Amino acid sequence: MQTVAVPLGVASSPPRLLLRSRCLLAWLVLAAAAGGQAQQPRTRITLVDRIVAIVNNEVITQNELSQQMQSTLDELRRRGTPIPPRSEDLEKQVLERLITEKVQLQFARETSTRVDELDLDRTISRIAEANNLSLAEFRKRLEDDGVPFNRFREDLRKEIIIDRIRDREVD
Repeated sequence: MQTVAVPLGVASSPPRLLLRSRCLLAWLVLAAAAGGQAQQPRTRITLVDRIVAIVNNEVITQNELSQQMQSTLDELRRRGTPIPPRSEDLEKQVLERLITEKVQLQFARETSTRVDELDLDRTISRIAEANNLSLAEFRKRLEDDGVPFNRFREDLRKEIIIDRIRDREVD
């Protein structure tokens, strides 16, 4: 970037001289910018992701919304539930759910509400037992249904945290 020095007398000059100085300065800046662009090769900009909502200091991206939409659609199909005819309505509901979840998890962090690994492991074992499966069989069943075990584990952790917050608010 070029620095342009303006003589001290310009500030006290008549308005016409000041206007000419500003025009000259603007022309120099534009010429420098145009010259810089001519030397740079043109690049194509590709949209990778975009923000669809801001929840306090956190964002929800289009990718997050799309992933949650896909999970919701997969779950509806698995249950045999009819899929709403307008995908915009479902997308709005999923976004509202993501926003609510973010707010609740932010509150959980502020209040130091956590789920330790032992509690999470016990809960997963109880879910497997309730389905008459060993932990290994349960894990395989999840994977066969297209649900990565680590994602299931983190989703379950979020659910437990949110349940604890709700229980605390009720008491």
